[in-house]
Amino acid sequence: VQFLVRKMMHLMSLNRRLPTWNLAGKSMRYMRDATRVQLLVSFLRIAANVCAIIALPWSIYVGDVEPEISGGCKSKQQCVEGINGSVWLAALGVCFAVLSVFVFFYMEYRIRYNFDPALGVAVCVPFRDYLM
Repeated sequence: VQFLVRKMMHLMSLNRRLPTWNLAGKSMRYMRDATRVQLLVSFLRIAANVCAIIALPWSIYVGDVEPEISGGCKSKQQCVEGINGSVWLAALGVCFAVLSVFVFFYMEYRIRYNFDPALGVAVCVPFRDYLM
């Protein structure tokens, strides 16, 4: 999660700097689209990880630890009700993970595939002094 948060912070700072670069309009639009979609992918992956981080210990606690502390479940319905929230949270995490894969493929094969081949030159222009 820490890597994804750092990556997201880097993409947000890059997205803030993009409008100040003197790039061609179409190239600039593709660069902004790529960073924003990558931000979305990073957010979805963070959300999926957080859901898994919370759901797994929650289901272990409700299924194993809590019944031992409280003397066991009075009925099967009582045990199922406790686990129900963690299952929904885990399902939400799986949905986030699957959605992030679909958005990643959209970004990789739709947005990045249509990048202008001369985009590297346009990106390097602001860094000319640094590179030389």
